[in-house]
Amino acid sequence: MNRESFKRIGIDIGSTTVKVVVLDGQGRLLFKSYTRHFSEVRETAARGVAALAEQGILPPSAGVAVVLTGSGGVGVAEALGYAFVQEVIACAEAVRVRAPQTDVATNWAARTPRSPFSRTASNSG
Repeated sequence: MNRESFKRIGIDIGSTTVKVVVLDGQGRLLFKSYTRHFSEVRETAARGVAALAEQGILPPSAGVAVVLTGSGGVGVAEALGYAFVQEVIACAEAVRVRAPQTDVATNWAARTPRSPFSRTASNSG
């Protein structure tokens, strides 16, 4: 399987929404969705993933890595056998890879502002 056909799916299951993103093998965004789940967490996540197949984003031959995050992601990840990454860790890794020059990244959309990534003079090397 070539790198270009490999897809990465990230599913963030929060207290009120499910976000789904798909990146291709080069890290380009292919798909994103933001849906309120109204306490139907698993059903909403399943619909989000089903939309990928319906739109042809995930052909049967595609290699796929799926990772879940968010406050509601642990149980779904365990039930489906997928990896779970705590969302602050996921954000910090995304900043490290996508914007390595960044000194501080803060999530102001959260109810409580969080700084998942902060580089100081002592750890900037």
